[in-house]
Amino acid sequence: MTVEKILNDFLGCINKFDRVVIKPSSKNPNRRNVYVGTAKKRWIQIDISETNINICMDHDHGDLTVNDILLTGVPNERSKGKSGFDFKVDSKNFDAVHFTFYESDPFDFDRKEFLDFLEKHYRSYLKLVKFR
Repeated sequence: MTVEKILNDFLGCINKFDRVVIKPSSKNPNRRNVYVGTAKKRWIQIDISETNINICMDHDHGDLTVNDILLTGVPNERSKGKSGFDFKVDSKNFDAVHFTFYESDPFDFDRKEFLDFLEKHYRSYLKLVKFR
């Protein structure tokens, strides 16, 4: 699976959500930022490299757990050449999930468990930015 296909498959999943806006970064041609409506805080940052994409997704503090992510089937340790995730907790502001998906380790973004996770994450982000 090519990096372009990984990116397009992931973007296809998030484009299903209401009011999603995908903007290329003005400073980095290999970055895409995803917003919802007119919210100033981005929902997702996607960095594209030669062999993988890195996805950082912000959500409201305490709304998601490592178990929510494990249910998606993505391994919980990122390592070179292997897809995986890290979970960051910041009780002052927001939490984040950092995914890495490699060409050599494909992932099916259409898995029901992953789509369910995205739905839960989207609702948490809307709560974070107080978007109704």
